[in-house]
Amino acid sequence: MAATKPTKKAASGKPAPKDSKAKAAKKAALQGVHSHASRKTRTSASFHRPKTLRLARDPKYPRKSIPHAPRMDQFRTIVSPLNTESAMKKIEEHNTLVFIVDIRSNKRQIKDAVKKLYDVQAAKINTLIRPDGKKKAYVRLTADHDALDVANKVIPPSPSDESKSNKPKDTKPHKGKDIDLGALVSEDGLSYSELQKALSNMSEDELETLFKDPPRFAETESEMFGKVEILDEGRPTRLDPDSLPTPPLEPGKPYTEEQYAASLVHGRGVHVPIYHKPKYGIPAGNIHFRSHHPELLDLFTHFAAHAASSLGIPCSRPVHLPNKRTLWTVLRSPFAHKKSQENFERIVYKRALKAWDADPEVIDRWFKYLRRHAMGGVGMRTTKWERMPLSVGKARMETVSKLESVNGKRIKALGQKIIAAELAAQQKTKVAASTSSA
Repeated sequence: MAATKPTKKAASGKPAPKDSKAKAAKKAALQGVHSHASRKTRTSASFHRPKTLRLARDPKYPRKSIPHAPRMDQFRTIVSPLNTESAMKKIEEHNTLVFIVDIRSNKRQIKDAVKKLYDVQAAKINTLIRPDGKKKAYVRLTADHDALDVANKVIPPSPSDESKSNKPKDTKPHKGKDIDLGALVSEDGLSYSELQKALSNMSEDELETLFKDPPRFAETESEMFGKVEILDEGRPTRLDPDSLPTPPLEPGKPYTEEQYAASLVHGRGVHVPIYHKPKYGIPAGNIHFRSHHPELLDLFTHFAAHAASSLGIPCSRPVHLPNKRTLWTVLRSPFAHKKSQENFERIVYKRALKAWDADPEVIDRWFKYLRRHAMGGVGMRTTKWERMPLSVGKARMETVSKLESVNGKRIKALGQKIIAAELAAQQKTKVAASTSSA
């Protein structure tokens, strides 16, 4: 209950009534404690939350067991140097190196990557994004560094420069232990531990001489799988369907397509399919493939050629049709920056396959199989030719001769009947029109 204020004495000096304190308490109880509250005058329209206590984070255990490796290190930032004519001009005249960098890297990361990789200091860095989506960086070096010296160490020579220098290079003779690297692809070659032990006893110069030339990739079935059974010893040993190992077949004997399709061939899908030769050369159908991605287009075309080979359809090799290139320019802003424009480019790559001498039903199954296993990003347009059976003209002439054998009088009577019905309908309409006007 609110405290009561003492009552003042009367001005005449007479004592206050005895019930004055009770009346004051009653009045205060009825009015409440907020009857004389005053509102705070605000002089600003901004409202802020009150300042409260904010404690620093004090985790009880780490949320990650180990920290993540740097996602944008110097090897990820610098993709490759450029050795085009314009880039070489920048190097010679402006002391500037040109790199293709990661699309997510910034100038600070590019500067640090150049410093770590090539031990040079960058004075200024400019970046741009090319129409193909790659990011290019112009790194201008400081005056105490020569860009041409750095480029000779970084940028590989162009093919034209290599063709000009036809002088044989002097190579140091190999003095270390001879190691047959080709034995690694055979069954009785060196193991990993034996190779590591042999290489540990060699010096850096000997290792550099040994591995100066890159190792040769496997080209034959014996190098890839360690076992070979060639159907004919005189055939080439490249990745060709005629030289694939076929264990169920006897070497040197002729075989059919059914026997070859039923035999075990390691990695059949990566090899070139068997293209059946057309016997009559009668077109049966063709397929046009279109895509914005040439890698997916070549992969699906290879798949379609394998499907045609399995169905026994004489098919052509993939035909590279002319590409369709579209360019357009878009304004970045219609107002203050309307002169700033951006160019866009779209290229449609095209391939084609043509089939001959196949039954229309087989061609239809081929098309349905490709549609069922269609690849995303690759469009397909199919064309199938169906031909009329033989002696179709003779059948048509027989039908016409049957019509001519019908009695001419019956045809004439039918024509007169039709004319009479038309005249009667016309006369009836005239009579109806005259009665309505009257």
